[in-house]
Amino acid sequence: MLGRLQDVHVLLVDDHDDLRELVSMTLTREGARVTEADSVRAAVTSIARGQVSLLLSDIGMPGDDGYDLIRRVRASELLGRFRKTPAVAVTGFSDVRTKVLAAGYQECLSKPIDHAQLVDVVERLAQPALPTE
Repeated sequence: MLGRLQDVHVLLVDDHDDLRELVSMTLTREGARVTEADSVRAAVTSIARGQVSLLLSDIGMPGDDGYDLIRRVRASELLGRFRKTPAVAVTGFSDVRTKVLAAGYQECLSKPIDHAQLVDVVERLAQPALPTE
């Protein structure tokens, strides 16, 4: 039986190994391919290398954070260096949803992550846009 996230490639960005492992297991169990990055720099390199269906990034990371990442990604998209990639922020901070969405993320998930909600959001955002007539 194929998982709900078959053919979805998620770039998972978080500085905590244990969270990356847990989220990665959840997504791969549903059929997704997951590439992990522990920093903004590693994430930008991964996006530049290949097609990513969805970016899933922690907001609070040491040094460059999730806001820095989405600014770099969206700027590179505008310059034609990256294709438009849906992005989901993951945060332990309260009351940042508006700021996260204004920064360029399409969705914001709170920690601790609800795994059913995570799969639902990834499935919804990673679907290719329907062609217009």
